[in-house]
Amino acid sequence: MTIGIIVHSKTGHTLQVAEQLKASLSKAGRPVVLVRIEDKPDFDSFETLVLGSHTEGFALAAEMAAYLNALPSKALNQKKVALLITHAFPLHAMGGNQAMSGFKNLVEKQGAKVLNEEIIDWSRPGRDRQIEAAVGRMAGKL
Repeated sequence: MTIGIIVHSKTGHTLQVAEQLKASLSKAGRPVVLVRIEDKPDFDSFETLVLGSHTEGFALAAEMAAYLNALPSKALNQKKVALLITHAFPLHAMGGNQAMSGFKNLVEKQGAKVLNEEIIDWSRPGRDRQIEAAVGRMAGKL
């Protein structure tokens, strides 16, 4: 069944990582669709999901949080989900960890099983290697 990569990206950073993940999964022969939350994707058409967003301060972007909170109760019930956060700072502890914790809580309240969590520190030296490693880990768990 198709993997849905569903993202909210303000600056394009989260979308860039999602596109790399899509390319990796496609190369491995996995059916995958990349959709922005603004397009209101239908979760029922996906067995597995990757949800991606940037942070705002120490929290998940308000748009992604609002989107998830507006879903019907248990909309993600029994879905396998991987989570992706991008943030501007060089260390996870500068907002990424807190945002990921809130992100994970939101999807687990909807009944999802979180398979993987990845945080990309955008201003960290070696960011491209960090992205490549995160994409590899996610692809391996989906």
